[in-house]
Amino acid sequence: MTSALKYVMAQYKNYLKDQENRNKDIYDPLNGFFCSPQEDFFKWNFTLIGMLNTPFEGSVLYGQIIFPPTFPVDPPKIKFNNIYHPNVGPDGFLCMSTLHDQRSDNFYDKADEKWNPANTIESIIISMMLILQEPNNESPANIDAAKDFRENKLNYFRKFRRLLNQ
Repeated sequence: MTSALKYVMAQYKNYLKDQENRNKDIYDPLNGFFCSPQEDFFKWNFTLIGMLNTPFEGSVLYGQIIFPPTFPVDPPKIKFNNIYHPNVGPDGFLCMSTLHDQRSDNFYDKADEKWNPANTIESIIISMMLILQEPNNESPANIDAAKDFRENKLNYFRKFRRLLNQ
């Protein structure tokens, strides 16, 4: 068994342990997040129930967390099924600083915002939930969604919900 696989399995075990405690705290932000590995333990399916008091309340988002064989040195990727969001590209992959490799050089990310092998599944999920609620319009992966979000939020949320219901 590779060290990356052992690490991913340990992350899942910690997630499950924390999930038991989370169910006791209705205010825990991770209460509406559920994940489980596929046959390939490097790929996890997830379900995210829209957070209370957000425009996504009541929505159900689905996707995958895909861990590279070099995890935790390299970051996982998060892919959504059917989402219209400024920071999710047309291919469904979430674009956020926390998931950018330290070795990648781009004009926007600061080094301390990029991937750190000390990140946990919980920290990744919380970052994902935050960017879903507060998109980063300065560095969008979906230009049309960013424009709608900036110029016509009502239209943006209509498109968001329509795509979810497909």
